[in-house]
Order: sequence, then C-alpha cells, then structure tokens
Amino acid sequence: MTDLNKRELARDVADLANTYLGKGTRIPAVETISPEDRIRNIEELLLRYFVVTGIDMADGDVSPSVEQPSPDVMPFVRKLPGRIRRIKTTTEPQIDIQRGRIEGRIDWQETIKTRARRAPNDQQLFASRQTDERIETQENRVLATLIDRIHRILDERLEDARESPEEYRWLSGWVGTDSPLWTTILRLKYDNPYLSQIAVDADPISGATLEEVKEARTPLYREAAKLLDRYQRYHREEYDEDDLRDLFNQLFVGPEEVHELFELYWAYKLVEVLGDGHLIPITGNMNEIAHWELNGSEFQLFTDATGTDLTNFYIPLRSVAEEKSVLDREFPNGGTFTQRYWTASDRAGTLKEEVLEMRGVEREFYSGRPDLLLIESDIESGALQEVFVGEVKYPTSDRRKVQRKRVAEGLNQCVEYVELVRDEAGEYLSPRTDERMVTGAVFLPPLDIEVIPPSDDQIQLVQYPNGPRANIVGVNDLRST
Repeated sequence: MTDLNKRELARDVADLANTYLGKGTRIPAVETISPEDRIRNIEELLLRYFVVTGIDMADGDVSPSVEQPSPDVMPFVRKLPGRIRRIKTTTEPQIDIQRGRIEGRIDWQETIKTRARRAPNDQQLFASRQTDERIETQENRVLATLIDRIHRILDERLEDARESPEEYRWLSGWVGTDSPLWTTILRLKYDNPYLSQIAVDADPISGATLEEVKEARTPLYREAAKLLDRYQRYHREEYDEDDLRDLFNQLFVGPEEVHELFELYWAYKLVEVLGDGHLIPITGNMNEIAHWELNGSEFQLFTDATGTDLTNFYIPLRSVAEEKSVLDREFPNGGTFTQRYWTASDRAGTLKEEVLEMRGVEREFYSGRPDLLLIESDIESGALQEVFVGEVKYPTSDRRKVQRKRVAEGLNQCVEYVELVRDEAGEYLSPRTDERMVTGAVFLPPLDIEVIPPSDDQIQLVQYPNGPRANIVGVNDLRST
C-alpha cells in the first residue's frame, strides 16, 4: 500500500478548506486548538492566528534594533523589553502665575505683561515657565491599543490554553507559567509608567492615524501601527489569499491519527465535488461540517454522526416487537437468530442496569455511526428527499489480506447504513423501487490490491486522491455538477 504522508494529507485538507474560506464562507471543522474548543468563525480563527504570527521566529535571535518591514506579533513582543525605553513623550510649555514664590524658570517677558495687566507695583508677582511631560501621543495610543488587543485575545479567547498548556503546544511562547511573552504583555499593560496611564477603549484607531504612525521616526511605532492595522482588518474579517495560506501553515493542526485526518479529507472532498457547499463551524454534538441550498433543497453534511432530526441509524428492541411476536408464534422455542439476538440485547440491558446501577437503559437491536452523512431535504416542507452515507477505511498494513479485510468491513458497514437508515417516523428509507433514496460509498487510500467497481449502483468505491462521482452520490439536484 502506498503510505499516505500525514504532512501531505494535512496540506490537502488545508487546501480544500482554504478554497471555501477564500469565498468568504465560515470556518470549517479544522481543529486548531483542542477538541473542546471549536473555532466559531473566520474572525475567531484570524484573531487567534494573529497572536502567533512569527511563531517560527519565537525562539530565534531577535534584535530590538532590527525592524520587520512586515511585522509579526511574537517577534514584536519579544523585542519590546529592549525597545520600550525609547518610548516617546511630548513636553508642552506651561505658564504658571504665582505670588511670592517661584517654581520653574522665570519668564520675564510674561512676568512684565502679567504685572502690567494685574498689578503694576506688585514686585512679588512672577510668571514661571514649566514643562508638562505628556505621554498620550498618537504613537503611544497606537502602541497601548495594540498591547490591549493582544492581551484581550490571550485573556478572553485563549484562557484555557494558559490553564492546560500541554493541550496547546502550538501556542508555545504564550502558554506556561514562565512565558516571557505573556509576562511582557502584562507588565506593559498594567505596570509600565507610561502605557498603563493611557485610556484604551474598544473603538478602532482611525486609518488616518495608523498611516501617520506608520511613518513615525521610531521602528517601534512603525511596527505597532502595521500590526494594529492588521488586527483591525482581521476583526473586520478582511483577509487575502496570503493571509489564509499563512494562517493554515501556522495553525492547521490535524487530528492525532492519520485515519481521522483521512476522514476529514473526504468530507471536504465531497463538498468540493458536489459544488456550492459552504463550510460551517462544528457545534454541539451534531458534527455538521457543511450546508447549502440549491433548487429548493437544503443539503447538510455531517461527520461521524449517529443521525439527524430527519434520519437515524438506531433500532431499539421495541421497534422490532411486532416482528418478534410473529416469530414467537411460528417458532415458540425461540430458536431463530432474531429471537436470540433480541434476548441477548435485552439481557445485556438488564445487566447494565444491575451492574452499573443505571435506570432505563435502552435496549438496542442495531446502532450505526457513519463516517459521512449527507442529507437532502425540501426547504419548504422540510421533508427528507435523499441520503448519502460514506464509510472511510484506512488500512494501516501493507499485507494484502489485511487490506482486503478492511475493504470488506467498509462494504459491510456501508451497506448496513444504506439498508437500515430510517426517517423521523421510524420508516426504512431503502430500497425504493422508482428512485434511489439512499446511496453510499467506501472511501479508501491507494491499495496494493485491485478493487473492481461494484455493479450495485447504490454503492461505490473511491480511492485517494479521486473524488466520488457526483452523478451517483444520490443527490439528484447535484448530478449535473
């Protein structure tokens, strides 16, 4: 078997996801953090990506005197301790009128004018000139705002990462109790005598101000303005192909196992083949990865799903009660397979209740969990129209016998799903005499064995990197794609 390279497969998945992100759709089910922390949309992903830009330079030698023409956050923060002493302040002259005492340098011209205006003979009246050091320059406002935005991303969006750094290895540099980058941000935001005094609000800095600060004399401010401009673009969900390419190069962390990544690949590949799909976030327990509407129908694609509101792959014992009663009359000794399987399922439920002290354990006759599930329903009525199920198999052995066994397992499971899927009313969907209501496919890597395309037009075998044939996936409205 030609072994799939995990890095290449990850790139394939990222490229497929990139296609849909490039159209401005919502972020797909790419695991960028931990299984419990799903990305909700493109803005979320971009902002998380923002704080790890330049991660490849995070442990390198970054000199404070070296300016980045296109700055990244992590090297910028690393350079801050060596740069912050160059922070800019303004000194504004201030005239102070006092009687009987002098603070600052006497301004005789202003003193004479003041005495003439107020009290010509008062020799105790003096005007002194003092300097008031001000830190709220445009440059410092930009820098303080950038520090605040980085702090917010880490504090609000990545709080779990700091508590469980072992699950967030890709955030190296920001997580851990002794993270120098996080410490730098905290000190600048709360302890720096200059920046901590600047009031930062939620409103974005104007484009005109950013452009002006980009021309500042100090590299510190020029880089800060460019980074804040980048942040504000991401916050507005404005990005280009370079942003997305870099984003996936930096953040894309596939599932731990190759076979899980292989499953994700086929999910995206199916959307690509069918066309017009919009990747969406994974939410809740329903692993919905894409949905779209076309010609009066709604399409939904799920991964690793037990069913939906319209479909299910679960048959409890009570659903087979009528069939069993017929068998009990014909075979009172209970010797048929169905009767004995019923008894085994019922006994197992009873034992689980006793051993685990559970109550109301469901007695199941059959349950399934297809790797891929695509359903079509009518938009107006909500009625189910067609179903496509996919089983993904990834043999880990070069032995032909093992490969054949895995293909056979895939066929067994795929056909079971096609035959046993039921609608919301509990009615079986297949077979249908006048239309193909349910179809399926087994998705495979390159194999050392020959697999012959099945004659059964409800089932197909698909091998990497080819996609399924859209004309037989069981979705009539998409057969012209």
